[in-house]
Amino acid sequence: MTLSPLSLLIAIAVLTAAGVVIVRRFGFKPHEDGGAIGNLIIPCLLSIYLIAVAMGIVIGWENNRQAADDVVAEATTATDLYWSTTTFPARSGDQVRRELRTYIETVIRNDWPEMRHGELSPAGDSALGRLRASVAQVPTSDQSAALDRMVARQEVSGLVDKRIERADSAQNHIPRTLVLITAVTALAIAVLPFGMGGTRTRAGVFWSVTNMVIVASTVAALVFLDNPYAGLIPVDSEPLEEALAGFDRIDQVTGRL
Repeated sequence: MTLSPLSLLIAIAVLTAAGVVIVRRFGFKPHEDGGAIGNLIIPCLLSIYLIAVAMGIVIGWENNRQAADDVVAEATTATDLYWSTTTFPARSGDQVRRELRTYIETVIRNDWPEMRHGELSPAGDSALGRLRASVAQVPTSDQSAALDRMVARQEVSGLVDKRIERADSAQNHIPRTLVLITAVTALAIAVLPFGMGGTRTRAGVFWSVTNMVIVASTVAALVFLDNPYAGLIPVDSEPLEEALAGFDRIDQVTGRL
């Protein structure tokens, strides 16, 4: 399940309300700043928070980069298959190329919006099935033709593998336990400065607010990195779009345009 901005806002509202209640009910006195709270609890909370948020950001970033690499590999496999069709009989080659174009277009048009929600489109599955069938139907009149079809079938199998990898990466997310730990410790780190007693100064309020903004920003970063295909830096379909444009160039080189 992918974290959404709405769920983030709801979580922030609930945690903020809890923080206000805690501060008003258990506000700390000035002489307590140097006691157990200042010397042990706050440093421990800060350490847990920093470790949790660092782990979450690293996991989210690695998921994002791996998904981007997988899309490039998928576009490369599709291009290799398109080149392989140049050795097929004219009618069979045209059929495979048509089905390959349809599949890539379906991935871009139908899969990508669904992957933001952790799923793939049924239309993509159907298009891939038709592509596999078209390759399987390529006639093999001699050993050379049989070898060409075997290579094409391996490339189609590569597209199947890449589709499975995209399905997996669309469901990859930062472990929820880690997000929960980060949210709880972030709440404590953000609220504690406001809970300390004593006279409030403009500088103290400024740094307390600054601390809260920084903490909230790091938690938001986890949300935006939770799904490789959503958020502020989503993996896009540009490599596949470039592969489609490359199909036209291959047709020009081979004299089919």
